[in-house]
Amino acid sequence: MNIVSLFASYHDRLLERLGPERFYPLLLAVLCLLGLLPLLMPGLPKGHDMYYHFSRLHAMREGLRNGVFPVMINASALQGYGYASGLFYPDFFLYPAALLAVCGLSLVNAYKVFLIALVLANAFSAYAVAWKIGRDHFVAFAAGLLYTWSSYFAVDVFQRAALGEMTAFPFFPWILLGLYEIVYRDWRNYYYLGLGFAGLVLSHNLSLLIMTLVTATLLAFWHLRLLREPRRIVALVAAVLLTWLLSGFYLVPLLEQMASNTFIVSSIAKGSIANRAVAFPRLFLELPFMRLEHWIPPGIGVMLLVLLCQRLRFHGGDSNAQHFRDVLLIMGVVCLLCASHFVPWEGAFRALAVIQFPWRFYLPATAGLALGGALTLGTIVNGSPAARRRWLWLLIVGCASPWWLNVAYQYTAKIYEKNIFREFEPGTKQEASGLCYLPKGVLPEDLAERGEKVLAVPEIPLSFTRPRPGMIELSYEGNRSNCVVELPLLWYKGYGAVLKDQRGKHSLQVNGGSRHCVTVLIPEDSAAGVIRVWYRGTVLQRLTRWLSLISAIVMLGCWWQRRRRQKLSEEQAVVQTEADGGQAQA
Repeated sequence: MNIVSLFASYHDRLLERLGPERFYPLLLAVLCLLGLLPLLMPGLPKGHDMYYHFSRLHAMREGLRNGVFPVMINASALQGYGYASGLFYPDFFLYPAALLAVCGLSLVNAYKVFLIALVLANAFSAYAVAWKIGRDHFVAFAAGLLYTWSSYFAVDVFQRAALGEMTAFPFFPWILLGLYEIVYRDWRNYYYLGLGFAGLVLSHNLSLLIMTLVTATLLAFWHLRLLREPRRIVALVAAVLLTWLLSGFYLVPLLEQMASNTFIVSSIAKGSIANRAVAFPRLFLELPFMRLEHWIPPGIGVMLLVLLCQRLRFHGGDSNAQHFRDVLLIMGVVCLLCASHFVPWEGAFRALAVIQFPWRFYLPATAGLALGGALTLGTIVNGSPAARRRWLWLLIVGCASPWWLNVAYQYTAKIYEKNIFREFEPGTKQEASGLCYLPKGVLPEDLAERGEKVLAVPEIPLSFTRPRPGMIELSYEGNRSNCVVELPLLWYKGYGAVLKDQRGKHSLQVNGGSRHCVTVLIPEDSAAGVIRVWYRGTVLQRLTRWLSLISAIVMLGCWWQRRRRQKLSEEQAVVQTEADGGQAQA
């Protein structure tokens, strides 16, 4: 029996039984889960950034266990001096995994559950966006598979363990959909753009910077269309406002911290950012590259190049969706070139060295080429069942090759090297992201050399304990004058202190000393007492949390009301159509 004919027959029967609206989402989910089968093996391949992100997850678990929410300080990091990863690196989407760990799941297994949810979210984000643009479930399936089984996403998940960047993946399609709605279709759907950027804010700072640049370039390209309809400019402003309202609880405190002190915001290995640019032949080839002076990820995948070339087979159409498809493809190509030496990284683009690696532009390039390629495929198949079936197999094989090639390579290499991550052990210097987010001048080795010392000027008898992670309880006696005490805690704005002595309880002012450590002043009229110091946050942090929460509730309410009105209008239209048909028959 012809195996190809057998599979084709089975495909047709299943498609007819389920219908496209159920068949393609189900197939996409099954393929994504099959692609995660290696997670059933014990442990994980130790990716580049894995230790740092597990340190974040560990800190969140310990903080939640001790009643700390939100967890802004990694209390156990840097020998207990604390590391404010939660203030500078968004933790919002990591809380479900931390809660699973609090409930008893190991950190590694909680992380695996997070990866499964993330892969499915990524696939169905692209699926939903492609469906809203093309109104074709096959096209939506193609977009979801091209975007999720892309080489760069596989590298982010299994080789780089770049948790922030892979969390940002699902939001790029929504940003592109928001731009499509504002520029080409219904400007009142501006909330897609606002939600996409809010998700990006709460995922990864550098991805936010890159997509902001890409969006600004696209808007400059569309400036004439926008100027002809000022209401679309108003929609853009509304989307920006919505982004700030929803993500302000992270953005505003971040800016507050940056204004309070001088922090290291970027660290990179030796050499220039141009050394990490990708050679042209390697932009698409998804082969893992070895023995390079500076590591670069594989290319984004040959299948995306194949669909890009398919665009040359037909003339562009006049519809808005067709125009936007071509913009997506052009955007993908330009972003891909930005990962190469085509861009003067040693010259005019040197200011963007903060992104650390030019190949971070793979992310918007993958989003543009996956969505644009899927829409191109919709034009090629043109509703033909035979063409859809043929391209379905090509998609599965073409997308499976970069995914399984990179995943299998990573697992094989790490198993051979006996470099499988099975359990997190705190105390390694990699728990800090290089030197990022540390006050300028602070070095981890200096903190390790100093140790857990409490310095008092003038010296008085004192002792301290740590009742819970991130909190120091200081006991003293024999004080006769104003005494400045420096504690083994790195200072970030938001630390608070409460003194309990013979006069009762009252707050103390907390400052950052010359060595960037938390200092408190014991007043001269307090001979003996107990001081508790912990990170309690700032007034601005608390205000922005409430503002973002209220904004989210209001937005959900407005969305619900709009959906109800749309549903009511559709029902009334159906009733009117039936009534008109009855009158015509009469």
